[in-house]
Amino acid sequence: MGGNIMQIALNNEGFIIGYAIVGGIVGGITVDDIPQEVKDNYQNYKYVNGEFIKDNTLIEKEKIKELLEQELNDIKKWFANTDYIILKVFRGNW
Repeated sequence: MGGNIMQIALNNEGFIIGYAIVGGIVGGITVDDIPQEVKDNYQNYKYVNGEFIKDNTLIEKEKIKELLEQELNDIKKWFANTDYIILKVFRGNW
């Protein structure tokens, strides 16, 4: 790709949030090359001291978030399917 200016954009944690292989990104960092594996899955890479470094932190955070959301949904379903025993006790209906 000789002569093309390639740039990446990073978030506050150093993860790549976007890249341009033609043109530029406002506030972007110019790089010589962007490896294909980085292009394919850029959100899992950091750019540190001129190197692309794979970091699964965001993947792990997303997995934890999904598990917590599922757990919350399960709790909501459980509450929706109960007779609110506590309320019955307080109202003297139990």
